Amino acid sequence: MYKSGKKWIFANIVVVTFGLETINLLPNVEASNVGNVNTENVRSTSTTNADSTSKSSTSITNADSTSKSSTSITNADSTSKSSTSAANADSTSKSSTSATNADSTSESSTSTTNVDSTSKSSTSATNTDSTSESSTSTTNADSTSKSSTSATNTDSTSESSTSTTNVDSTSESSTSAANADSTNKSSVAPAKIYSTGENSTKVSSVTNTVETTSSDVSTSEQYNEEYRNQFHYSPSKNWMNDPNGVFYDDTTGLYNLYYQYNPDGNQWGNMSWGHAVSTDMINWKEVGIAIPMLENQGKEDFTYTNTTGSLSSYGQVRYVGVPTTNGGNGAPDGKKMIFSGSIYVDKNNVSGLGKNAILAFYTANYSIGTRINDGKDNGLGTWLGYTGIQEQQLAYSLDGGKTFIQYSSDGNSSDPLPIIPVTASRGGDAANFRDPNVVYDEKNKDFYMTVVSDQQALIYKSKDLLHWTYSSNIVRQNDVGDGVWECPSLIPMTVAGTNDQKWVFCVSVQQGTHATGSGMQYYVGTMDANGKWSPESDQTMINPMTMDYGEDFYAGIPFANLKDGRTVMIAWESNWSYTGDSNTDPWYGNMTLPRELTLVKNTNSTDGYLLENQVVPEISHNEQNNVIPVQSANVNLSANELKKVNYSGHQYKISATFSWNKNNEPKSVGFKLRTSDDGKYDMFVGYDLTTKLLFVQRLNSGEPNMGNPRDHMNAYVDTEDGTITITVYVDETSVEVFANDGEKSITQNFFMRPEYIGNQDTGDIYLYSQDGKTAVTNLTVNPISSIWKENSAEVLYVDDTTGDVLSVQDLYGQSGTTDSYRTADTIKKYEAEGYALVSDNYPKMGTVYNQSNVIKMYKVHFIHNTEKSTEFKTVNEIVHYIYKNGKKAVDDYAATPIKFTRTVSIDAVTGDKTYGAWTPVKGTSFAAVVSPILKGYTADKLQIDKQIVNGNSKDLSSTVVYTKNSPVVTTESKTINEIVHYVYKNGEKAANDYVAIPIKFTRTVSTDAVTGDKTYGAWTAVKETDFAAVASPIIKGYTPNQTTITKINDVNENTPNIVKTVIYVKNEGAITSATSSSSVDSNNQSIIYGNSEGDNSNPKTVTNAVIRKGAVSNSKVSVKESLPQTGEERSDSISILGIILIALGSIGSLFGFRRKEIK
Repeated sequence: MYKSGKKWIFANIVVVTFGLETINLLPNVEASNVGNVNTENVRSTSTTNADSTSKSSTSITNADSTSKSSTSITNADSTSKSSTSAANADSTSKSSTSATNADSTSESSTSTTNVDSTSKSSTSATNTDSTSESSTSTTNADSTSKSSTSATNTDSTSESSTSTTNVDSTSESSTSAANADSTNKSSVAPAKIYSTGENSTKVSSVTNTVETTSSDVSTSEQYNEEYRNQFHYSPSKNWMNDPNGVFYDDTTGLYNLYYQYNPDGNQWGNMSWGHAVSTDMINWKEVGIAIPMLENQGKEDFTYTNTTGSLSSYGQVRYVGVPTTNGGNGAPDGKKMIFSGSIYVDKNNVSGLGKNAILAFYTANYSIGTRINDGKDNGLGTWLGYTGIQEQQLAYSLDGGKTFIQYSSDGNSSDPLPIIPVTASRGGDAANFRDPNVVYDEKNKDFYMTVVSDQQALIYKSKDLLHWTYSSNIVRQNDVGDGVWECPSLIPMTVAGTNDQKWVFCVSVQQGTHATGSGMQYYVGTMDANGKWSPESDQTMINPMTMDYGEDFYAGIPFANLKDGRTVMIAWESNWSYTGDSNTDPWYGNMTLPRELTLVKNTNSTDGYLLENQVVPEISHNEQNNVIPVQSANVNLSANELKKVNYSGHQYKISATFSWNKNNEPKSVGFKLRTSDDGKYDMFVGYDLTTKLLFVQRLNSGEPNMGNPRDHMNAYVDTEDGTITITVYVDETSVEVFANDGEKSITQNFFMRPEYIGNQDTGDIYLYSQDGKTAVTNLTVNPISSIWKENSAEVLYVDDTTGDVLSVQDLYGQSGTTDSYRTADTIKKYEAEGYALVSDNYPKMGTVYNQSNVIKMYKVHFIHNTEKSTEFKTVNEIVHYIYKNGKKAVDDYAATPIKFTRTVSIDAVTGDKTYGAWTPVKGTSFAAVVSPILKGYTADKLQIDKQIVNGNSKDLSSTVVYTKNSPVVTTESKTINEIVHYVYKNGEKAANDYVAIPIKFTRTVSTDAVTGDKTYGAWTAVKETDFAAVASPIIKGYTPNQTTITKINDVNENTPNIVKTVIYVKNEGAITSATSSSSVDSNNQSIIYGNSEGDNSNPKTVTNAVIRKGAVSNSKVSVKESLPQTGEERSDSISILGIILIALGSIGSLFGFRRKEIK
């Protein structure tokens, strides 16, 4: 369907395209009912009411109506060809003006240089009136508490009576949805459906399904608008596109879905991150805007050379000015839009931003004044206009993802710097550098960020999630130029049944995919330690694999932080080619069901690997019981037979296995779904055996210009075994089709326009087999409950001690029923965890569902139980005595401990303790401690002073350090003596000993203060170190054996005392005299006297008589001298001079000269 200023085009086409040929189903075969025991005569055996019978009787029995309904098959060959070709020129130009890709639109709408992109900016605006009617979002608590009408703004109140109100006031005012904050805290368990299974178990015949089990249509005013899907998430109002940063928070049990969101209308623009949470990825609750647009951004000035895009021909350009999102229409607004990205849960605080911080990586998108960097225009450069810039930013959350703080390396979160600026994009187009997706490589311990840049993906590496360096790139080789790449992700996956790990590169292509318009592809490869991704083979990039073969699976990204190694992807269920034609109001866009991805080996795929995808098993939370009785689950279809399934509805899962005999193969088998009462409108989901294509055919879906190729989406599925299982999830405007448990999938929107269909219902289901016979087995139909519940209640379990909501039990049911839920079991659970019940206002017999569009609120209040005990504590004092080297000096001193007691209250829930004051048992002080005395050491503390303690004191520990005293230094002296003894031969003393002046030495002596050990210095002489020569005295009549004691040189401290002995030997023939005898020692100038008393044995020596040398008289006197020892006389002559000297000596003796005797 396209709309571009022209009239709607509609053709009443009466053929259905299945395969290569056009074949009419037999007009005379009457439709039979699946589930009725007797299928031969539908009218006579059917138990349906008259209304439903009249509806079913129109199917195929009437020739006219049959010709108008889907009874024939057109050529599939043309379909398969057209499925890969572009729409005709007119429709292409129409679609390009209705809604181009959001990212490129923002970029191109700001460019004044690229004509093509400028024309794309004329996206179809939604009517202002309808936009204003959509203001059904959450209002503040104040307005809610004042009104039971959910108090949105005055203009839109009448349209939004189901808007969110505050939890507390809701219970009083019977308003609709609970406050988003309470939803966050409470959604810890999957939604529980209580009433649907009860009815479905009572079904005895499927033919009365319309009356008893068709419970899939919500009566909620807000979420029951025309075209509103009932189990696919969409915002309550306004525009939504790509999912951003989906992750599981294992601290709260919540899945978080962020998405591109326009808070100001249901057309693209003002992109921010919307936010919804779920306990099971199926039942989502909208909680507001998580990351709003950046505002008040400062002036920028930088240069960049675009190698692709509209500015590539200008060389280096200069971007200067204030950022803007208004494309230059008026003054720059200083804003930047928040484009797509991803989330990483930083459990280990690698970034330093906080443990379990939620890190949101996103693209900031804006326009800025652009100039050729040629120096013209006063140095600014030649003006080009406003063009787009994209850069990678980081915001982080410390409250579980509710609110985010902008990260900037300079600390300015109000005007944050990018973590990867456009100048780091390594060329390309500054307006196409976006969608960062972060993943951790467990093997190589690196973080990788994948960012697309036009026709390639750039891979950056980091260790801390803040600083990134370029690593490698992945270059597009298939359909290059057919739309840019967007929303990349690198997913590490283990091949099923092996231990092999592959890295699957998933990317969205803006235009030119398998289906018309936008779509997703994937490539299998490996990652090395350097952050380089390598394709599995040389065919990988040339022949990409398709993620989903429908038009409406785009921008899918995997959930982060999932448990058990799961890989789950969710995508935007739309296509950029026709966003402006959907006519949904007051919202636009919804998400696909989340898909569980499995990488398997498959020979019918590039490189032998296939990425299977199935709806997550959590969908069972909303699936009601199968409405097909066991006896009707297996059906045989004859050639060209349509067999009606006696269930009518718009929200369900249908699944069946189709088998055939190869000898009589049908051309096509499958389901005819959403068939109108008159049989003219329908949608076929089936398998074409001639082309082996699974397909969705919308030719008669009620969209006026639905035609080739958009009417027929297909995927190749091999069926060599002659069987295929087809599972379809049908919602109000959506089908998600899976072959063989996820081998291939087709996701498709459709819009059955009431302006063409009228008011008739479109809920009928048929099985068909074209031409050959088909066996249908394991047929099941499970109605799916709306995620927008008609009747609901919430039971909040509240911790009054902390004010936190412990959990929320969501209850849903049909009007007029009573819920079987009771609070008793949950109360027991919390009591076992230490809580004490305060109050419970939930009805003992269960809540009654009697108020549509109202969430009944109940609260169960608890406080924490406490236990009391007494706690003891001792404070110790210990003193360590150590030497300076740390070794123990003496035993530690340990004082008698001081004891305290206190009461302790223990929180039975958290285990937290509340303490009373400490009370001493006896005393609160330690006495002073005198330090022991150690010989030779000095303590640094003479004592440890008295210390007073209390119950909060820690053990006291003191250390006394002993330092060894310095050694005692003294001076020691030593003398070396020389003595000469003069003796006679008989040993008697001959003369007084000669004692020389001693030679003195000194040295220092250092005495260890502890051991007493002495350390000596070197000896030093005080004066001379020589002993002079000593002449032996002359003794008359005797001759010394040494006339001179030789001089002794260089005496040192080790020289022993010198003792010499001079022996005197009596001369022979010595002269004697009765009176005296004398001898003059001319050398000593001494006169040696004999014994004047005639003692010849011991002559006396007189040393004090001195004459002048040479004064010798010539006169001689003859005298007699006794010879020593013999007494013999000896005659000798004495000179006159000698006589005179002797006389003078005698006179001298009278005046006191001492006379020495010589023995």
